[in-house]
Amino acid sequence: MCGCSPCGTPRRGTGAYGRVSRSSTVTFAYRRLAVPASADSLPTSGMQEDHVSMGWAATKKLRTVLDNLTSLLAVELISAVRGLQLRGPLTPSPAGRLAIEAVAPFAGAPGPDVFLAPVLEKAREVIAGRELRAAIEAEIGSLR
Repeated sequence: MCGCSPCGTPRRGTGAYGRVSRSSTVTFAYRRLAVPASADSLPTSGMQEDHVSMGWAATKKLRTVLDNLTSLLAVELISAVRGLQLRGPLTPSPAGRLAIEAVAPFAGAPGPDVFLAPVLEKAREVIAGRELRAAIEAEIGSLR
């Protein structure tokens, strides 16, 4: 083991935000948003269903899901990097090393809790951007 507390942190009660990533609230929101937009259609005019384009509602739901997914992946990225940092001095994989190099400048090293909003926003930018994936593919080959 890495000598960490059961929470996967150097000290109990600090840096435990890695557990936040599996929030049931986020999962519930995804399930709610996954309902097809066509389920919102209802009969009108003499119990005949009118043709109403659900494209706009479906697009809004998709944008929300993608935005939420970016946030969830940002938390997962920070959590994974923290786990790799706590496993030191073991050497991570080439992709893990690149993830640490991308996140460490703004996330720092494991330690006491910090205000996470700016850290997660920068991690969202890493997830939404193409630089980390390009660096990983340059190192290990195509991810497809």
